[in-house]
Amino acid sequence: MKNLIILLAFSFSISSCTKETMNTAPTMPSNFYISIGGTSATYSWKASTDADGDAIVYDISVLDDAHSTPLVVATNVSTNSFISSTTPANIPRTMIVTAKDGKGGTTTGVEQPGISL
Repeated sequence: MKNLIILLAFSFSISSCTKETMNTAPTMPSNFYISIGGTSATYSWKASTDADGDAIVYDISVLDDAHSTPLVVATNVSTNSFISSTTPANIPRTMIVTAKDGKGGTTTGVEQPGISL
Protein backbone atom coordinates (compact mmCIF):
# COMPACT_ATOMS: atom_id res chain seq x y z
CA MET A 1 0.00 0.00 0.00
CA LYS A 2 2.84 2.37 0.88
CA ASN A 3 4.44 1.75 -2.53
CA LEU A 4 1.13 2.47 -4.25
CA ILE A 5 0.84 5.82 -2.47
CA ILE A 6 4.40 6.74 -3.41
CA LEU A 7 3.77 5.71 -7.01
CA LEU A 8 0.55 7.76 -7.17
CA ALA A 9 2.28 10.80 -5.66
CA PHE A 10 5.14 10.49 -8.15
CA SER A 11 2.70 10.12 -11.08
CA PHE A 12 0.75 13.19 -9.93
CA SER A 13 3.90 15.29 -9.66
CA ILE A 14 4.94 14.37 -13.19
CA SER A 15 1.51 15.00 -14.70
CA SER A 16 1.17 18.37 -12.96
CA CYS A 17 4.36 19.67 -14.60
CA THR A 18 3.50 21.52 -17.76
CA LYS A 19 5.79 21.75 -20.71
CA GLU A 20 6.37 25.37 -21.69
CA THR A 21 5.75 25.91 -25.37
CA MET A 22 7.52 28.39 -27.61
CA ASN A 23 5.49 31.27 -28.97
CA THR A 24 5.56 31.86 -32.71
CA ALA A 25 5.38 35.49 -33.84
CA PRO A 26 2.64 36.50 -36.29
CA THR A 27 3.42 36.60 -40.00
CA MET A 28 4.50 39.95 -41.43
CA PRO A 29 1.71 42.32 -42.44
CA SER A 30 1.94 43.41 -46.09
CA ASN A 31 0.16 45.08 -49.03
CA PHE A 32 -0.27 48.45 -47.34
CA TYR A 33 -2.83 50.87 -48.71
CA ILE A 34 -4.11 54.30 -47.67
CA SER A 35 -7.29 55.86 -49.01
CA ILE A 36 -7.52 59.58 -48.23
CA GLY A 37 -10.75 61.45 -48.82
CA GLY A 38 -12.87 64.17 -47.32
CA THR A 39 -12.15 64.33 -43.60
CA SER A 40 -10.93 60.76 -43.07
CA ALA A 41 -8.26 58.30 -44.09
CA THR A 42 -8.49 54.52 -44.24
CA TYR A 43 -5.34 52.49 -43.58
CA SER A 44 -5.47 48.83 -44.64
CA TRP A 45 -3.14 45.86 -45.08
CA LYS A 46 -3.10 42.10 -45.59
CA ALA A 47 -3.80 40.55 -42.20
CA SER A 48 -1.17 38.57 -40.35
CA THR A 49 -1.74 35.02 -39.17
CA ASP A 50 -0.46 33.35 -36.04
CA ALA A 51 0.64 29.70 -36.07
CA ASP A 52 -0.32 29.40 -32.38
CA GLY A 53 -3.82 30.74 -33.01
CA ASP A 54 -3.18 33.78 -30.81
CA ALA A 55 -5.30 36.91 -31.29
CA ILE A 56 -3.43 39.63 -33.19
CA VAL A 57 -3.55 43.41 -32.77
CA TYR A 58 -1.75 46.01 -34.87
CA ASP A 59 0.09 49.28 -34.34
CA ILE A 60 0.12 51.66 -37.33
CA SER A 61 2.59 54.48 -38.02
CA VAL A 62 3.58 56.52 -41.07
CA LEU A 63 6.56 58.53 -42.23
CA ASP A 64 6.21 61.57 -44.46
CA ASP A 65 8.58 64.12 -45.97
CA ALA A 66 8.11 66.53 -43.06
CA HIS A 67 9.05 64.17 -40.20
CA SER A 68 12.13 62.08 -39.51
CA THR A 69 10.41 59.87 -36.92
CA PRO A 70 7.26 57.80 -37.45
CA LEU A 71 3.91 59.38 -36.61
CA VAL A 72 1.64 57.01 -34.68
CA VAL A 73 -1.74 56.62 -36.39
CA ALA A 74 -3.28 53.99 -34.07
CA THR A 75 -2.35 51.26 -31.60
CA ASN A 76 -3.90 47.94 -30.67
CA VAL A 77 -6.20 47.76 -33.72
CA SER A 78 -7.93 44.37 -33.82
CA THR A 79 -8.72 44.28 -37.56
CA ASN A 80 -6.61 44.73 -40.70
CA SER A 81 -7.91 48.23 -41.38
CA PHE A 82 -8.31 51.46 -39.48
CA ILE A 83 -10.39 54.53 -40.31
CA SER A 84 -8.94 57.74 -38.95
CA SER A 85 -11.26 60.70 -38.46
CA THR A 86 -8.47 62.98 -39.68
CA THR A 87 -6.46 63.06 -42.87
CA PRO A 88 -2.66 63.16 -42.78
CA ALA A 89 -1.18 66.67 -43.05
CA ASN A 90 1.40 65.36 -45.55
CA ILE A 91 1.26 62.43 -47.97
CA PRO A 92 2.70 59.36 -46.16
CA ARG A 93 5.74 57.95 -47.96
CA THR A 94 6.17 54.91 -45.72
CA MET A 95 3.67 52.91 -43.69
CA ILE A 96 4.73 50.79 -40.73
CA VAL A 97 2.46 48.08 -39.31
CA THR A 98 3.46 45.96 -36.33
CA ALA A 99 1.52 42.76 -35.64
CA LYS A 100 1.49 41.69 -31.96
CA ASP A 101 0.14 38.43 -30.56
CA GLY A 102 -0.11 39.41 -26.88
CA LYS A 103 2.45 36.79 -25.82
CA GLY A 104 5.52 38.77 -26.82
CA GLY A 105 5.55 37.84 -30.50
CA THR A 106 5.83 40.83 -32.83
CA THR A 107 6.55 41.28 -36.52
CA THR A 108 6.87 44.63 -38.30
CA GLY A 109 6.22 45.32 -41.95
CA VAL A 110 7.56 48.50 -43.59
CA GLU A 111 6.35 49.42 -47.08
CA GLN A 112 5.66 52.28 -49.40
CA PRO A 113 1.84 52.17 -49.38
CA GLY A 114 -0.47 52.39 -52.33
CA ILE A 115 -2.40 55.65 -51.98
CA SER A 116 -5.66 56.90 -53.41
CA LEU A 117 -6.78 60.51 -53.02
